[in-house]
Amino acid sequence: MSDSSSSPFFVLCVWGLCSTVVARAIRVTLTTTITSRSITAAARIRALKQTTLAGRHRARKLLLQSQSSETSGKMDRSQALVEKLYKVAGTKIAIATTGSGGDAIRALTQVPGMSQLVMEISVPYAKESSIEYMGGEPRKFVSEDSAIMLAKGAFERARLLTALGKCSKETVKALTSTRFVGIGCSAAVVSSRPRRGKHHGYLAAYDGSSVWTRYVSLEKGRRDRKGEDQCFAKQILQLAADVLDVKQDDDEEGVLFVPPASDDAASMKDMGIVAYKSDRKQAKHSGLQRLSAGEASTIL
Repeated sequence: MSDSSSSPFFVLCVWGLCSTVVARAIRVTLTTTITSRSITAAARIRALKQTTLAGRHRARKLLLQSQSSETSGKMDRSQALVEKLYKVAGTKIAIATTGSGGDAIRALTQVPGMSQLVMEISVPYAKESSIEYMGGEPRKFVSEDSAIMLAKGAFERARLLTALGKCSKETVKALTSTRFVGIGCSAAVVSSRPRRGKHHGYLAAYDGSSVWTRYVSLEKGRRDRKGEDQCFAKQILQLAADVLDVKQDDDEEGVLFVPPASDDAASMKDMGIVAYKSDRKQAKHSGLQRLSAGEASTIL
């Protein structure tokens, strides 16, 4: 009787079983290796993404910090000027601006004490709103006449708001003991469509006896909408400072858009200014205005 372990059939069975075991072991090993490598690769990708994202966050944080520090420096100079304006006693002002200059609202509202000086800030932007505020339609909406009409409208608004809620004696006292100033601004700046005409604006201030006027023409393409708006906002603050006789220190010159002494062509070009003009003149009163102000007893 022959040994069964030496039979070909037995050897074949043992060889097949060993092959199956070895194949399964190789399959498990390969699967484990591939899985571990996939996990390692995925982990590396996640780590790389996190590192890149963290780098972006750090870069963005540094950029915002630099922008914040740069803006805060400008804001500090603006605040210093506004704080001086708010210390002017016995004066109330109202502002009306259309077309540009809205950044002056931010500059004034960010400093505590606004109610001590400012009665109202209006933005009659639509054509109908501007006509209603001016009390009539000007020949041109962006003009010196428009700025003066806005300033006079703001002046009357300041007087009206002061008189509201007071009895006759208090009204007379408030109106006679307070200096009222109206400031108007009418400008045409960067728009959603290319502007064919100039990027310019007119400003005016009126206190019942004198009229201050400003004209600024900007270099087209030098600034975006925000930049041009900031220019006219600074001019509004500068005009208020001139009218209220508020002196500025040397370290506050950054708030000035056009320093009063800068009238040479080279400086104007460096600042992106095409034209700048400033003037002051006596206000012209109608007979009715002179009568109400007590300057005349009769109207001829």
